[in-house]
Amino acid sequence: MDVHGPYEPPEPYRSRFGDPQLSDRDAQRLYKRAIDDPDSITADEQQALIDLYDGEIAYVDDQIRRFINGLRERNLWDETLVLVSADHGDAFGEHGYYEHPRYLHEELTRVPLLVLGEAVEAGSPSIPASTADLVPTILDALGFDASGLNGEPFGELVGSVEGWSDRTVFSQARGEGDDDGLRRFAVRDRDGECFLERELSTGEIRSEDTSDGDRDLLTVLREYSRDRIDFGDATADASETEAVSDRLEALGYKE
Repeated sequence: MDVHGPYEPPEPYRSRFGDPQLSDRDAQRLYKRAIDDPDSITADEQQALIDLYDGEIAYVDDQIRRFINGLRERNLWDETLVLVSADHGDAFGEHGYYEHPRYLHEELTRVPLLVLGEAVEAGSPSIPASTADLVPTILDALGFDASGLNGEPFGELVGSVEGWSDRTVFSQARGEGDDDGLRRFAVRDRDGECFLERELSTGEIRSEDTSDGDRDLLTVLREYSRDRIDFGDATADASETEAVSDRLEALGYKE
C-alpha cells in the first residue's frame, strides 16, 4: 500500500527524484486534482507526481531488500519462496486520466511479478505472464500438482518461448459512474493487445480497439468476453457489486 496514492515517500526517497520542498498536504491536493480534473495538470505537475511515485517505489524496493536480507540472516532463505506482485499500476495522463480507474491499459495492468528463492532459476519470460500464475507457482514449488488451474507455474514460462509462444493473457474490469453498465475486456500476447467493451444488459459491443490490427486476436477477445458474463442478469450482478464494494471499503479504497 505504500506505493498507493497520495504519493508521500519519506526521506531520503522523497528528494531522490524531485522537489523535496513539496509538502505532504500540497502533494495530496495535487494528487486529488489530477484525479478530479486531469486536464488542469501541467507538465511540471505531472512530472512532480511521477517523481513522488518513483520515490514510493524506491522506498518499497529497499524494504523488500531488508526483508530478504533478514531471511538470509535468520538462515531461512534456503527454504523460502518470495513472490512480489501488485493489484494495479497507476496512470499519469497517458490516456486522459490519472491514478487507476477501471480501465485496462498497460499502465494499469502491467505490474511487477517477481519470484525469488534459492531454488528459483534465474530468467525473465519473454511471453505474457499473469497474476493468475501466482497460485500455480506456489503449488508447484511445494511439490503439488498445479494442473487444471487458471494459470501456469512461473518456472514453466521462463525460457519456454517455443512452448508458450502463442500464450494469451486476459483482463477484465467493470465500468464505473456513467459506464457502470459496461464490462471492459483486454487480451495480450507477445505481439500486441486488443480492447473491447460490452453492454452488460444486452451483450452488445460498445467499442473495440486493436493496437496492431490483429483481427484474429480480436476474434479471440470477442469470444472470451461473450462467455465471461451472463448478459441481462442484472440481479446477480447487483449482489456481486455490493460484495465487491464491501471489500473495497475494507481495503481502504472507499470511505
